[in-house]
Amino acid sequence: MKFLIIIILLAAFIKNNVAQKPGVCPQTETCTIKNFFRSIFARLFLNPCNDDSFCRDNLKCCEVFCGKNSCVIPESGPIRPGNCPKPTGFGICIQSCSSDDDCPNIKTKCCSNGCGNVCMEV
Repeated sequence: MKFLIIIILLAAFIKNNVAQKPGVCPQTETCTIKNFFRSIFARLFLNPCNDDSFCRDNLKCCEVFCGKNSCVIPESGPIRPGNCPKPTGFGICIQSCSSDDDCPNIKTKCCSNGCGNVCMEV
C-alpha cells in the first residue's frame, strides 16, 4: 500500500514539473456546435495530449477545438515564465488573447480556460 502511495505522489510531482516547449499555441476558434463535433474528431484521430511531454520533437500540446488538446506546430512568439493552470472544465468561450504578448500584465500568461484563451496569473 505504501508503495502505491509513493508511486501516486511521484507521478503527481512529475506531472506538475513538466517543462513547456518553446513557442505559442495557435489561436483557437470560438467553441460552436460545429467545433464541438470537430473536437470529438480531434480527440479520436489527432495526437491527443495532456501537456508538452506527450508531443514528439518540437510539437506543442495546444487546445485545438472546444477544450480538446492535440500536438501541433507552435507559432513563434515570446513566452513568459510559468505554466498555465490546467482547465477544470468549460470556461467562458471568449478569445481575449492568442499569446503571452497580448497580456498587458507581465505576471500573466495567455492560457486556455477550457473553451477560449484569457490572460491568467501564474
